[in-house]
Amino acid sequence: EDVDQGYSTDTKYVIPNKPLYCITYTVPMSKDLFRTGPGSQLRSAANISRYRLRAAIDTCTKGFLTALGYQGLEEPYPCFPSQAGAVLDGLAEMGRNSNVCISPEYGSVHGYFDIITDLPMAPTHPIDAGIFRFCHTCHKCADECPAKCIDQGSEPTWDFPASMYKPEMPVDYHAPGKRLFWNDPIACQMYSNSVAGACGVCMATCTFNTK
Repeated sequence: EDVDQGYSTDTKYVIPNKPLYCITYTVPMSKDLFRTGPGSQLRSAANISRYRLRAAIDTCTKGFLTALGYQGLEEPYPCFPSQAGAVLDGLAEMGRNSNVCISPEYGSVHGYFDIITDLPMAPTHPIDAGIFRFCHTCHKCADECPAKCIDQGSEPTWDFPASMYKPEMPVDYHAPGKRLFWNDPIACQMYSNSVAGACGVCMATCTFNTK
């Protein structure tokens, strides 16, 4: 659709035909509560807290944009993965777990969210804090993972492997075009579903969680 005003429904996400910008922000969560997992309701509460706090940030930011005469569109996930915004905007780098990115300030225990807007903004750029390079030799999250679903390789790759549990399943749950250490999301989800409060051990044990 060729529209000037973006909108979304239950079946589609329509963006306006004009230059757009992405606001990416992060919501830190409790590292101490994450360390009580897996299978902990406290860890689950910490994980859910990002969505509760995100609601206030999202509403206030969109209200501010509207007051200025600009649009603030609905969360573009999964069309636009939150990790992509975090890395491209310079908030974080990818880690050994291809589903987790790591911030120099907050480590791995935080959530990322995006707002698409037509407010012109000066772009920020990806960072190189040495985090992803450190992850090449640090295997802590992979060693601690109960599901053993995090790649133990020495080098990232463009090619993602089939799931250890569903090798016959097409690997369309990963987005191509990135050189990463690929995790096995099926194995991860199967284990997380088996414990109350889910898992999160990879995030809780990350070396960059210094506080």
